[in-house]
Amino acid sequence: MLHLFKSFRKRMAPELDAMFNLYLAQLAEASDQQIADALDVAKAIKDGTISDSGQDSYAYLFERPADVDENAAFRALRLWRHQMMSEGGTEEGLAKIAGLMIWYLSLAACHFPEFAGRADKLWEELSRGFSACKTFDPEKDALAGAGSGQASA
Repeated sequence: MLHLFKSFRKRMAPELDAMFNLYLAQLAEASDQQIADALDVAKAIKDGTISDSGQDSYAYLFERPADVDENAAFRALRLWRHQMMSEGGTEEGLAKIAGLMIWYLSLAACHFPEFAGRADKLWEELSRGFSACKTFDPEKDALAGAGSGQASA
C-alpha cells in the first residue's frame, strides 16, 4: 500500500506544480469580484459535499485538511481531479472548476509539503475577494495556515 502512495505522490507532484502555477497566475490577473465569485462557488461546493455526505469526516477535507489521513486525502484528490476534468465547456462548469480548485490545492498542500508556500500565496490572493463575497465567510470558511500544514477553519 505504501508503494501506491509513493507512486501517486510521484505522479501528482509535477501536475500539482503546474496547477499551482496556472491558478496563481489566473488569480493575479483576476478582479476582486471574480475571486469573490470563485470563493462563493467554493462555499457552495463545501456545503453541498458536507450535507450530501451526512458524515462529519467530509468536513475535515474543507475545514481541517492537515488532519485528514493521507489515504483519505489522496482519494479526495483523485475524485476532485476527475470532477474538474469532467467539467468545463460551459460557464457554469468553469465556475465549478475555479471553486473546486481552491479546495483541491489547499488539501494537496497539506499532504505535499513542497507546496506549502504556494498554498499560503493562494490564500493571500484569495483574500482580495473576501470583502465582495456573498456567501463565503472568511471567518468560518477561509483556511488559516493552509500552506503551513496547520490548516484550520
